[in-house]
Amino acid sequence: MKKGLLVALAVSIFLLWGVQMAGADNLALGKPTTASSICSPGYEAEKAVDGDFNTGWVSETNITPQWIRLDLAASYDINRVILDWVVVDVMSYEIQVSDDDSNWATVYSTTTGDGGIDNISFEAVNTRYVRVYCTKYGEYPIFSLQRFEVYEALEEPNPDVVEILTNVIGSTAYRYNVEDDTGKRLDTLKIIENPNGGYLGVYHSYAGGEFQIRLATSTDLINWIYKTTLAPNSSQPTLAYHAEADAYLLVHEQWMNPNSIWPARLKFQYYSSLDDLLNANPSRTYLAPSILSFLEGTPNVYNISDDGNTIEVGFHFYNNTRDVSVRGTLTNFLSENPGWQTEIQTDYNNKLISKGVNGNIGDRDYGWIFKGEYNIQEGQLASGDWASWRVWLYDYELEDFTFLNVRTHGVSIAFANPTFTVLTSPNNLPCVVVTYFLPREGAAPGELAQLIFYTEYQEDSAK
Repeated sequence: MKKGLLVALAVSIFLLWGVQMAGADNLALGKPTTASSICSPGYEAEKAVDGDFNTGWVSETNITPQWIRLDLAASYDINRVILDWVVVDVMSYEIQVSDDDSNWATVYSTTTGDGGIDNISFEAVNTRYVRVYCTKYGEYPIFSLQRFEVYEALEEPNPDVVEILTNVIGSTAYRYNVEDDTGKRLDTLKIIENPNGGYLGVYHSYAGGEFQIRLATSTDLINWIYKTTLAPNSSQPTLAYHAEADAYLLVHEQWMNPNSIWPARLKFQYYSSLDDLLNANPSRTYLAPSILSFLEGTPNVYNISDDGNTIEVGFHFYNNTRDVSVRGTLTNFLSENPGWQTEIQTDYNNKLISKGVNGNIGDRDYGWIFKGEYNIQEGQLASGDWASWRVWLYDYELEDFTFLNVRTHGVSIAFANPTFTVLTSPNNLPCVVVTYFLPREGAAPGELAQLIFYTEYQEDSAK
């Protein structure tokens, strides 16, 4: 392939894959960087560390080895490097470190690189200089690195939890573009275990000329049978089991005008039994007042009190600039005089914004995995850009977010409306089932819309 075509390929890939791999602070951002060569002006080494999602380093063609070297300007204990090769694969390379920019030690190497994003962890090492040393091309005779990020060795979430929430390819079972048996999409699906066997799922679909909240059942977590419609002119549902009363709580985004998301409010619907749920017969409902804005939605359930009277939820509201995260508390729910209070999660929102979320802070889910307490949270890197939806894990013990690099078969890049549930798999093993909505703008061919995947594990250590 000619040099000009390779450069054009690199440019088009930068524009498609312009994302930020955010987690802890990126030590490489803006630091002095050099390289063995560049293909042409505009593709210098510093482009890989400039924080611009649409730039990167591109080497000269048909020359090996090639390298890109970073000066952190001080010594740090590091244990993670993220390299975004985009889709220009690099078969063989090493990550090397040095104290003096002369004597180099290898902390990671591979001969089976396949391009895309490499999120690499290694034993912590104290160093000032970091170098990526490339020795073998992949399909194209060029090295093209969009992101070169280096992270300090800090306490991080349980890696097994991160793996379960991100590895679709290695999961026990999965399904893309999920539909129920009537052919309706299961968008924003939330799954819980049915105490009587099997699984329950709530989702929204366009049916009968409007968006509706629908209920389906499954025996295998992958195939779903439609049962009933729970709410008209609605979206973004979540479902929780109230074990103390053997009852169910549905919370969703209720649209106040036909086929219009403006205004939207939270609605609570309580079902005293499974039969009542399957027959769409709530014993109690509550439409929360719009305290914060005309647009409030994407609820999740944090807690239901034993008596069912106090319900703690998360949701978002539009603050005239962006959607941000809020917590709400419904009191006296089952009485004649319920009360509703809200609290904006300022610190929580600011932490996510510091990770590069410049657009909306939207949907989230909450739960425990392997005795750890977590939120999985969606955020939009760029306002109005559906291809920039990403997901983060909030660890309540660490009080911080970690970027979740979700890996699908087709390498989709955008993920939204995250949920997770710890339950028993169809094989009678403990598992975590995860759902994401994949927007069209960031979905690989065949992976559009709702994704379900679950991963079994042997040790029953989930709370």
